[in-house]
Amino acid sequence: MYRDHGFTLIETLVALVVGVALVVTIGVLGGNLIRHRANADSNSAAMSLAQMKLEQLRALDDPAAGTDSETVDENGTPGLGPYQIQWTVTDNVPAIPDTVSKHIKVTVSHDYNRFAAAEIETYYLTQAYQGGGGGGGGTPTPAGTPTVGGSTPTPAPTSTPAPTATPRR
Repeated sequence: MYRDHGFTLIETLVALVVGVALVVTIGVLGGNLIRHRANADSNSAAMSLAQMKLEQLRALDDPAAGTDSETVDENGTPGLGPYQIQWTVTDNVPAIPDTVSKHIKVTVSHDYNRFAAAEIETYYLTQAYQGGGGGGGGTPTPAGTPTVGGSTPTPAPTSTPAPTATPRR
């Protein structure tokens, strides 16, 4: 028997299954979107905190060599926060001969989100050797200070090479 109006039970069930599948898919995608957005926000905060700590250490005349760490929130306020910042300062890096140099490495991790992490490091000159007949062996002089002859040397570059940042996973 053939009818011209309405839907059969099979057509209704197929439409219901397709509709449920679409709703479930949209729900799963929405959850993934929220999780990825939270990871991106945490990674952005971690990189910002690493850059902020690097700038604080570079602002010091002579940051002490060694390793230290602190716990901060996403704004950099020390205390109870989910971010752990660890930094290492190394003196007289052998990769930069005839200089008094520093290597600073800052690593930021998140207590609850293992995907939220950042690492940034830089090399920079604190003093350049002056004199010594071009073969090294001179005495360290802070960059930009007058030498014995009274002339002012060209200031040493402030960063060699440029800071590098690598997100960690």
